[in-house]
Amino acid sequence: MSNEAQEPGTPADDELAARIVTFWQAGRQRLGMGDLAPVMGTDASDSLVPTTWTFADADAAVESILAGRKRATSAVLADLADVGSEGVPARGDVAIVLDSDRNPRALVQAEEVRTVRMAEVDEAHAAAELGVERSAQALVEWHEHNDAGVSDPAVQLLLERFTLIYPGPRS
Repeated sequence: MSNEAQEPGTPADDELAARIVTFWQAGRQRLGMGDLAPVMGTDASDSLVPTTWTFADADAAVESILAGRKRATSAVLADLADVGSEGVPARGDVAIVLDSDRNPRALVQAEEVRTVRMAEVDEAHAAAELGVERSAQALVEWHEHNDAGVSDPAVQLLLERFTLIYPGPRS
């Protein structure tokens, strides 16, 4: 996962912000939050929205999330220091997942967040992140996919399991 940091100001950024706010206004209904316009505002300039993510394989990841297969993600904990405390989720936090065109496609909610060493990742997490059945092979494939650039099995990872709250429309 990577956290998208946006600096408003350009037309493209303003358009993205408006799409995210519109998505959030629809998705928050699924969280039982109702209409928060009187509190949060009605447009991108005065609304608070959740963190947004995109994946290196954004479209495949989004489709896997929407299909209910991908239910987890992971990140090297030290990499999250670059985005500050905003980038470190807690149980119950929500996030918007973007596709490769930076369209909001899924609202997810963290159901479990834990820190482990690379060597401690288990079959259950590997399968949930890859969107496959739990198996020893899933763990092998997870390591093949995630070990790039990480040679130390003691590297700390943030593992997150999430639930799909709201699927967004195809763009």
